Amino acid sequence: MKIFTYNDPDGDGINNTYGISHKDATGIEDIFASFDVRLNPDGDLLPTYNPNTNRWEDSMLKPQMEECLDFLRTCRVEGLTQTSKYS
Repeated sequence: MKIFTYNDPDGDGINNTYGISHKDATGIEDIFASFDVRLNPDGDLLPTYNPNTNRWEDSMLKPQMEECLDFLRTCRVEGLTQTSKYS
């Protein structure tokens, strides 16, 4: 995300490119999954089936959620993500 964001891939010389653009949690489900916290198919934080544990889990209660949210906050602070107003 850093290379994509900071290397001006569209070549316009303007700092207007982001590694990820998303609406709410929609579009970043894979980031949550990489921390083994699952969102439901609509991107909501509801109890969701986790194939790694073969059971339903509430991801908000998992310690990995804190790690994931810290990562996403860091991405936001570094300007790597942008929340889209479009769905």
